[in-house]
Amino acid sequence: SSGINAEYGGFDPTINDDLNGNDATELDVATQFGLTTQDAEDRGYVFEGNPQVEVFEDSNVEMQLAINTAQYGRTFQDRTHVFAIRKKPEDVVEGNNIYNLNVRGKRGNIVQTYPAVEYDFQPNRVQMKTGDYIHIQWTGSDTNPNNNDGQGRQGTDRSNMILLRNITYAKEGALPEQTHNMSQQGQWSSNYPIYITNTTSFLGLPNADIIAAAFIEQTQFGGDMEELDDAGTYYNMGLRRITDPGVYNYMSTRNNNFSNRSQKGRIVITQSPFVAKKVGVAGGEVALPNGEATLVLDPDAISQAVMFYLESTDAVLVQNTEEEQAARRKRREAGEEDDVDDDVNTAEDANTGDKASSVVGVFPLDVRTDKARTHLEMTFNADAADTTFVAMVSDKGTYASLPDSRIEEMGSGKAKFRISSGGKYQVLKYPYVPVIIAFCILAIVLAALFIGMAVYFKQNPDAWYRIKKNFTDV
Repeated sequence: SSGINAEYGGFDPTINDDLNGNDATELDVATQFGLTTQDAEDRGYVFEGNPQVEVFEDSNVEMQLAINTAQYGRTFQDRTHVFAIRKKPEDVVEGNNIYNLNVRGKRGNIVQTYPAVEYDFQPNRVQMKTGDYIHIQWTGSDTNPNNNDGQGRQGTDRSNMILLRNITYAKEGALPEQTHNMSQQGQWSSNYPIYITNTTSFLGLPNADIIAAAFIEQTQFGGDMEELDDAGTYYNMGLRRITDPGVYNYMSTRNNNFSNRSQKGRIVITQSPFVAKKVGVAGGEVALPNGEATLVLDPDAISQAVMFYLESTDAVLVQNTEEEQAARRKRREAGEEDDVDDDVNTAEDANTGDKASSVVGVFPLDVRTDKARTHLEMTFNADAADTTFVAMVSDKGTYASLPDSRIEEMGSGKAKFRISSGGKYQVLKYPYVPVIIAFCILAIVLAALFIGMAVYFKQNPDAWYRIKKNFTDV
């Protein structure tokens, strides 16, 4: 079965489990269509050569089906596959994910490969955190139709992996400008590979792995390797732990035919939970994989499609310094558009407090949305007696706290509020003031009681003696 995004939905062993086995079985097809067994036989719904069936009850109109019982049970195309399941190595650190990076598709153009697809890395975009593992492997073939388009020797499938050459011009919305300390390797729009040296950085892998992925030389030495014709059909780098954050754009030189077809992929490695998704005017959701935050855009929240990024970091938003506040005043005096809405609290009016959630960054920072149609949901941790609120920092660094009118939900560890721009958002907390006052009053009353008792017993020592004697007697 097919699941979401055309991914295989999985095998359900409970379906027809009582029919599994080596013995011949009878399938009760009639009742599946609301017929009794006798009705099915009377109307021709039987397994025989070219049966004539009465589709409509009491219609006296029969339709003949083209069924040749001699052909049933034969295999015309053998599509069986062999795969191996390996035990997870014992040295894999618990709590980290393992990502499998393969190649899908086959040799040929879109017409020749149909109903399959042309070459592509699968998944085309891998998103992972530092400390996670990646298993890069793929398989090829030597039995493709000889007339299928493609590079290299006719009939062969091969793939390789090599970084695209370095960025030569800025791309709109480039990732390095939007995330913290992330470097981007390779220009996605380029069709040339990088020049590999001893200092080439690709996922933090050793140079031997980088060369092996480019030349598939694990099982081949020499031969016709310009287009990897004599390379083995199967490549397996093995399990590798990734420690270097960054964005890595790579390609297969074997299957890149410029205007006709390309085989490229991207690996995004962050030090914190991160997700990227394009949303159009019809609306949509962008959710962090760990469930910490979800950006919800209703229809018409934005006027054009935007590639949104969400990132969660362990930090605390703080009030602006005097210098930062002065810089904002100068921008406003110069007639520049303010970077925050009029209904939020800024400067001395903004609330401050302790951390109750991670900082969730909504990128691009300077994107503007309809605040009536844009919602950010976040999880937080606070005591029931705490006062919680939402703080933000704009694209120009202005700290502000959102008014109650923006808050749609705040409780049971979940906050939902309306936003009108990118920025950094966090749920902060401070103790509930009436509770503090009540504790202070209680402390004062208890202190006064103890002082009064001390003064009374000092002036009336006999009373203290009687109380002490009573407790002693007991």
